[in-house]
Amino acid sequence: MALRSTLLALIVTSAALLASPVAAHAGCPGAGQASSQLSPGQAQDAIRCLINRDRDRRGKKKLRQRNSLEAAAQFHANDMAVNGYFSHNAPDGSSSFDRAVAFGYLDGKGDGGVGEVIGGGGPGFTPAAAADAWMSSPLHRRVLLARSFRHIGVGMAYVNGEVLYAVDFGYR
Repeated sequence: MALRSTLLALIVTSAALLASPVAAHAGCPGAGQASSQLSPGQAQDAIRCLINRDRDRRGKKKLRQRNSLEAAAQFHANDMAVNGYFSHNAPDGSSSFDRAVAFGYLDGKGDGGVGEVIGGGGPGFTPAAAADAWMSSPLHRRVLLARSFRHIGVGMAYVNGEVLYAVDFGYR
């Protein structure tokens, strides 16, 4: 009877570990940690890793980080934090396409395209929570998994104890 109880406890414990956020996001360091406990680079790496893992699971090509897209995404995250808005379009009307041109990812002559997702949350908000929320939304999931996208840039900013993410995708 004791062996049976021990085996049952081991099975339950193993199942709990497999369902835990840490186990669910293994392979993406920092994914299950609060963004506030990570350096910006660690959080950005975790977001890229999670998105690429979801793409890989669905047979899509891995996205490559591009400095120009990263700069555009970082600018947008900072702008939202400083100017107190949460939108794909800035108060001046500029869009992710405009930012991709301004930061040199696109030339503005029609070759290529961009997409964007934004997200955020309080002090305990994790990169995994952001990626899971985007994947749970059909519209956002289409952006993350679009076959045409080849590149990614992740920006993040903190404001009043919350984190804001802007993730830009592109092809050219």
